Amino acid sequence: METRSSLAREEQGHRIRQIAGWTLIAIAVFVSLVMIKPSLPSKIVLLTGPEGSSYHAIGTLYARELSARGLPTEVVVTDGGIDNLRRLEAGAENAVGLAPSNLEHAIRPPVDAEHLVSLGSVAYEPLWFFYRSDLEIRDLKDLAVLTVATGDEGTVLHWMVGRLLEVHGIQRDVDLVPEPEETPEATVTALRGGALDGVFAMGAPGSPAIQEMLHSDGISLLSFDRADAYVALTPGLTKLVAPAGVFDLARDVPSEDTELVSVTTNLVSRDSLHPTVLPQMLERRAG
Repeated sequence: METRSSLAREEQGHRIRQIAGWTLIAIAVFVSLVMIKPSLPSKIVLLTGPEGSSYHAIGTLYARELSARGLPTEVVVTDGGIDNLRRLEAGAENAVGLAPSNLEHAIRPPVDAEHLVSLGSVAYEPLWFFYRSDLEIRDLKDLAVLTVATGDEGTVLHWMVGRLLEVHGIQRDVDLVPEPEETPEATVTALRGGALDGVFAMGAPGSPAIQEMLHSDGISLLSFDRADAYVALTPGLTKLVAPAGVFDLARDVPSEDTELVSVTTNLVSRDSLHPTVLPQMLERRAG
């Protein structure tokens, strides 16, 4: 009887110790999840683009709203979407960048996207081609031997133009030069004066450079009538259609339905971004 009693007391003691152990674990979990709340980073770094670009404009709006909601945000001027992807790939901490959709494997050298995540799409970035109206240009293949302005190497614009010329097999036949940097008026002057035959541009229809060329006499906008083929051949591109008159109904701009191709601008971060930042970013409304 004494032996049985001793065994019972030992078993009871073991159970008490086991319960105490689980209780301590539960308390530790409660403290870590409830009492010790993970804190937001002191600030978010928002990788945008060159000053005056649509990326920089979008990023500035985001920074203003995030800071107003108590999350200080530093706007960083970069070379654009591809540069932003490379900075994130290199390990930029507490950073969110504006970048084109689905191009990380297409650009060269490709970006290692293993630890990159998209937080959502925020805008379209259509590609435009403006040319002197006295030229007979009906398709991109007509650009062979012409002098055409485009973005600097490493920009999404430069990549897109190179890709479209490549699928036409004329990438070596077009004289690509940098676009005049001074003002949109300088680009129009270069077109009218014959220094340029055409200009590739990217941005929203309301941007100053696009507006200037849309409303300038002697300058025409090309419709990418093979947009469906461009989209099929290049993952990450989207076809857009601008209905006749949508940019200026009084002046009938454009004068007919115009097909464009576009990338989608995404917010991209590393997968290590603090989880509470995500809802802050998604709450942002267009300003």
